[in-house]
Amino acid sequence: MKILLIQNGSISEAVCSTPAIEALRKAYPKAQIDILVNDYNECVVRHNPFVNKVLIYHKAKKNDAMSEISAFSSRFQTKSKIWNHKYNTTVIFSNKFYKRDVGFAEVSGAKQIIGVDDYNRSQLITEKISYNNNHEVQFCFDLLSPLGVKYNGEKTLFIPDEAPCDYPNYVFFHISARKLNDHLSSRKIEQIIGFLKAKFKVVITSNEIRLARLLSKQTGCPFLQTKTIMELASQLIYAKFLVAPYGGVAHLGPTLGVRTLGIFGSTNMNRFSPTYGKAKCIILNDRTGIAENVENRKIFETIIKEFAD
Repeated sequence: MKILLIQNGSISEAVCSTPAIEALRKAYPKAQIDILVNDYNECVVRHNPFVNKVLIYHKAKKNDAMSEISAFSSRFQTKSKIWNHKYNTTVIFSNKFYKRDVGFAEVSGAKQIIGVDDYNRSQLITEKISYNNNHEVQFCFDLLSPLGVKYNGEKTLFIPDEAPCDYPNYVFFHISARKLNDHLSSRKIEQIIGFLKAKFKVVITSNEIRLARLLSKQTGCPFLQTKTIMELASQLIYAKFLVAPYGGVAHLGPTLGVRTLGIFGSTNMNRFSPTYGKAKCIILNDRTGIAENVENRKIFETIIKEFAD
């Protein structure tokens, strides 16, 4: 049996699909299980032992004409590779309908295509699964239900590249967030770092290089500048614990076995709480849905109680 999985979501979504991938391998130990990902989330499954082959296509950047052209060419080449494999079953790991994903599924040759299509926009999807606001991990199992795959305690998985440890037993403070309501002000970040520095060694990580360098200079904490999520994961695995707003890095912590304190804003916790990893994850949020409004007192008390060992 040959199965193609399509995972074109964010880092968080890709991480949340890994328990289902493991369970699928347990249910079909001799099957060829391949996965299609984009060049951004590929790192999540690069070393996954439960897949046979990772197919990668270039995902276009917004408002970038050259990137769009490159992405179109990449999709065409990837579709040719998929077509040559002739799969029996294709599963689209997404809680929304995307023509792009169905286009990849169409060339797979699979007679069984499983995915979301609440408005019947495609006759190609043979097994239509409705999204019911389950956690993303559990919804991936819903998508595999036509194959008889069930959740049995599988954890999220991310295997980093091997790298020398530059910051052993440091507290990692990742200060970047995708959504405005998950952002922390530089003043609040300084206050949290000030508290952490009294008890721990602290390293700052961030996608916002200018802000991170400024905060590093002001607080005296080193800034670990990494080019990729994989580079960050290769260092994060040695952390004492992680503090982070919502995003892919907040999922990486527990997945890597690193205790994590999440300071979250408006993220839907029913869907995306990082609670299927190998380590404790405590989430603090405010009823306003704004991460900035989480009281420092509450943050500090939680660190003392849960992480100061």
